[in-house]
Amino acid sequence: MYQKIFCILLLIQVIWSHDGCASTFRVYPSEGRCLLDISRTELARAFLVVSRLDSVRENRTYQPGSRLGKEIVVSFKQERAGEVGVFLPDFRIGEKETSPEMKKLVARNQVEMPFMICPVQREDQEKLLIDITELIMREEPLFNAPGKRVVRFHAEDGFFACTVMRELPVVRRQWKRADDELTEMPVTTTFFLLPETPREGRVRDRRIGFSSVSYDYFKDECTGIRTRHVIRRWALEPKDVEAYLTGKLTEPQEPIVFYLDPKIPERWKPYFVRAVEDWQRAFEVAGFRNAIVARDIPEETGQSLVSLRGLILYQDSLQNEEVDVNVDPRSGQIIQARVHWAPGVLDSLKYEWITRSALWQKVFDLKTEAEEIEGHLIRVTLGQRIGQALGLLPNKLASAWILDKELRDNDWLSENGMSSSIMGDHFVNTVAQPEDRVATENLFPVVGSYDCWAINWGYRYWGEEGEAVEGLQALLRRNLNKPEHTWYYSSDSPTAIEAMANLGTLGRDPVAGASCALANVKQVFRRADLIRNGRDTTGWGIWVRRAGGKDGVLYSIVLLVLQQFGGIEICPEGESCIAKPNPVGREEQKEALAFLSREIFTTPYWLVLSPLVKKAGLAPSEVIAAWQNAVLEYLFEKGMSRFALNQVMSGTTAFYTLDEFLDDLYRAVWSEAGKADVYREALQMKYLECVEKALRRNPGRGESVALQVHLNKLYVVMEQALGMSLSRERRKSLVHCKNKIEDVIKNL
Repeated sequence: MYQKIFCILLLIQVIWSHDGCASTFRVYPSEGRCLLDISRTELARAFLVVSRLDSVRENRTYQPGSRLGKEIVVSFKQERAGEVGVFLPDFRIGEKETSPEMKKLVARNQVEMPFMICPVQREDQEKLLIDITELIMREEPLFNAPGKRVVRFHAEDGFFACTVMRELPVVRRQWKRADDELTEMPVTTTFFLLPETPREGRVRDRRIGFSSVSYDYFKDECTGIRTRHVIRRWALEPKDVEAYLTGKLTEPQEPIVFYLDPKIPERWKPYFVRAVEDWQRAFEVAGFRNAIVARDIPEETGQSLVSLRGLILYQDSLQNEEVDVNVDPRSGQIIQARVHWAPGVLDSLKYEWITRSALWQKVFDLKTEAEEIEGHLIRVTLGQRIGQALGLLPNKLASAWILDKELRDNDWLSENGMSSSIMGDHFVNTVAQPEDRVATENLFPVVGSYDCWAINWGYRYWGEEGEAVEGLQALLRRNLNKPEHTWYYSSDSPTAIEAMANLGTLGRDPVAGASCALANVKQVFRRADLIRNGRDTTGWGIWVRRAGGKDGVLYSIVLLVLQQFGGIEICPEGESCIAKPNPVGREEQKEALAFLSREIFTTPYWLVLSPLVKKAGLAPSEVIAAWQNAVLEYLFEKGMSRFALNQVMSGTTAFYTLDEFLDDLYRAVWSEAGKADVYREALQMKYLECVEKALRRNPGRGESVALQVHLNKLYVVMEQALGMSLSRERRKSLVHCKNKIEDVIKNL
């Protein structure tokens, strides 16, 4: 007994006498406990606490490096001898806009209570040795289940980390269930020491696409609670401030570094590096040289990846975990970012995007060209995720301002690119045709003019705060009158209207863009050599079998055309270039319906004759029916309800009405009612089913009346058609349709 106590005291004595370690913190084990050596100067400092899976063994529903639990901020304070309290600090008192009187009032009424107490093992005037075992093992506020045992610990300058075995459900779900089978997995919780004085936050402007963090604060006794939104960005400051402020490119004090997962294949590593360093172009506009780099993980890091602030992981990414960013909530400063890139992404892009572009012949026929194209796809998809890790949001207007003829002009593309932002919706130029002879590199988006402008606005260093305010306003005035710098993202919309007409379009004309993309796909469906046998293992068989469904290539091409009906498009207006909603014009909507009639409702015989469909083991009617049904369901379930808003916003008598839409749709589906092949008959029956479903879901009064009038018109057409000379099969089909209409009208 005494011998054990003596050994423990001796160990502590050795710990305190040892000064060869330069880390800010030290973490030690002691009989299954975890002890933290912390300086008194770090007491009351804020720590960002992040927990991640360390390894997953053979479990495929989890990923190493995935975040678990909650991201919180804690601080350590000693209020009584022998105890250190762990607090959840309140940052509202330090808000600069809070009046002195309100600060005193808040401080007087604030009662801070620790959520737990850590016992002090030893202390002197400079340091304390505290037991943090219960902190890293407990449930709330980090996890919803306690840890089992400590297995590893680590400390370096600015952070410390402990790895604990925790019981997790074998199958990862959003919510834990009572009957879940559990398994033990190592989870590493890292405590990042945040700056003593928070970095100056840059207040979000809704006209520039930066993600943000927000917090509430008190301004004064009259105003009450306000909310501040600050953008997420890395701490980037010039080494030579004087040279920087005179306009010279200057290296930052610390660059943004993304370390590469050792599992990345050597053949793809150059493209991973370029995807990161492509963003250097944008940082040079902001005045920084060598601001962002990609590096291999240092050998001395070993198993401890928690010290890496930026990391690219090569693994199967889980949903919503492609990019994981942790920030200082006081300022928006990015502390750590994890970018996941899954190998399966490449195959998906190759089938879904390359086949919609002018590149299809190169991919299929030339091995060297195919590898180059795959490298471009890696750069684009990974480059977009790096942009998110820098704080940027997707930009759904990145290509909507470009003319379709410009997207087919190689010289124009060489100078301007197919998009003003790599953060747009399109990875490949699907408007360009093989005869346009567009260079391969011009068919992919790159870090463009919008990206440069956004990074310049978010990362430029101004020195004094007053100069920053004036400088940012000057940047806005110079750039927001350019259509290529317009930003819009529906989930962060400044309006109550969800614009769905031109968001994500490639070019100003969605119909022309869809026609070009469809022309490329038609060429692919003519190739029988893509599938070698019925048990195809290359993925082409799967691609063909789901081509007509809502997750297939054919539907995705026409979706932007479907969004024209009753749609609201976002257009820059005036010098302020604030994105404003406008209704889609009458002629544009009629043109969209003419496209549907021509390409979809008129039987697409190129699918009937496709050798690729036959080699995939499908009947052409399956693909055609899936495509036509998906289009009709969208028009009746989503498209109809948009006409009311379109009508209100038009403010004229020239708008495209719901009645006109239904009449035009009838003509597209029921033209020459006395003649129809098996494909058209199946389409017409689906049409009646969609009308019935639309009436049963209790639509608005305007929609309901329009649908009932439409059904009555259809009934008259059926009677007239049955009075004509018809084949036996056609008469039987029309009688069935007439009876269907009677049943629907009877049950209204």
